Amino acid sequence: MLLSSSFRERLEKGPYTTTRTRVREREGSRRGSRPGDTKKSLSTLAQLMYPALIEEGGNKNEGEGKALERRASRRNLLRRAHTQIRKGAMGVKDIAERAHHAGRRQVEKLQEKPPLWMSILYKSYHKYGGKHLVLVLVFLLYTTIGAAIFLHIEEKAQSDLKSKWEMLIGQNRTRQVSTLMEKMLNNSMYLVYIERNTIAQLEQLIDSQLREYEQELGIQWSQQKTKWDFANALLYAGSICTTIGWGNIFPVTNAGRILTMIYSLFGIPLVLVLLQDLGKLLTVALKYPWFQTKRAVRRILRCCTKQSLLEMRVIEDKERMELEIFDLPIVVGLCLIFAWVFICSFVISACDDSWTKFESFYFIFTSLSTIGLGDLGKIHEEN
Repeated sequence: MLLSSSFRERLEKGPYTTTRTRVREREGSRRGSRPGDTKKSLSTLAQLMYPALIEEGGNKNEGEGKALERRASRRNLLRRAHTQIRKGAMGVKDIAERAHHAGRRQVEKLQEKPPLWMSILYKSYHKYGGKHLVLVLVFLLYTTIGAAIFLHIEEKAQSDLKSKWEMLIGQNRTRQVSTLMEKMLNNSMYLVYIERNTIAQLEQLIDSQLREYEQELGIQWSQQKTKWDFANALLYAGSICTTIGWGNIFPVTNAGRILTMIYSLFGIPLVLVLLQDLGKLLTVALKYPWFQTKRAVRRILRCCTKQSLLEMRVIEDKERMELEIFDLPIVVGLCLIFAWVFICSFVISACDDSWTKFESFYFIFTSLSTIGLGDLGKIHEEN
């Protein structure tokens, strides 16, 4: 019978190996290894190590498989999160677009048929000078709030400093009276001897006379002559916003000085906007009479100029659009300024007899030009 090579190898290496073969192997191992035997031993070692190598390779493949599974799970999670974020963004965008369209429809509806209160408010703001009134009210509210804050900070500090100064000046006055009494009375040089009761009366008399003399001199606890009250605080807040700064009243605390700097940062731009708006209104008020005069003259001289009513209306519409532009001659503007200064100075001198007409004119001019020296204000406060 013919046997396959694999079956022969099993017979040679398996339990069916003959006794002669086993004896030959023992003798070969005693005599020394041969090339054929070396090959057989290497093949036997490879057969023994092969399962361990297969197991190790399997473990490596399993570790790589788990890492790949983790990466795939992470990718899936990122994809799901990205999908959810996109869906949420699309939902927010959809809601915003719906709200925008609803707001636009509501605005269009209000424009087509606005309610009565809204139409009245719109006309009063744009056509009847409501915007000018709003700016003035905002400025007054800002000034009032600033005055209240300045008064809260500075009034207590001023009263504390004033009481401390009065205590020190009283102690100084008492010391001076005692020194004067010691030098004048009960002194052998002057030969004046008075009883103790009389000395006490004389000390009270001299103290009262010195007090009256100090009041006549106008000695104050500081250079600031003005007392902090709400009216003066309102005046101070207004002088900051208008950049006049008369200097008759000023803060003495660090908090008041810091607040002055912060307050001016917002108050000065507010006054500039208000002056711009009121300047346009004043320009219209000055040019409107001249505009009406030209309209009347143009219609009177229509027979001479041969202009049609349509041409006149075109010219008048253009002039009406240019009413807010200040294009008056410089001479007219200067005359208006000096006329206003004269009127204000006359009112001040008429209301207060201590002000002369020149002093009133000088004070109004320095105030309107935002110079604000404040010298006349201090002089009249002392008087």
